[in-house]
Amino acid sequence: INDINCELTGFSEFQDHHDYTDRELNTILNTAKDLSVDFIITTEKDYARISHKINWPIDLAVIGVSIFFKDGAFDSFIAEAILNLERNTRRNK
Repeated sequence: INDINCELTGFSEFQDHHDYTDRELNTILNTAKDLSVDFIITTEKDYARISHKINWPIDLAVIGVSIFFKDGAFDSFIAEAILNLERNTRRNK
């Protein structure tokens, strides 16, 4: 957001895979209206979750998010995730 030279006037943070309630979306919209923003910025993933839930009278600016791993880091990430899954499975037996 800093790289696109815009003034950030408000910010709300939610956990990944958050299931937005109507109340939360209305709060976001009303806050945006109160601040007279030009648009609301959201990620592609959240856009898919919120775009159809209410009528957005303020434009939604949708940004993509990419993840990059250094050489070998992805393999290490996956191997660690599998090990953790195996440990959790053994504990729950």
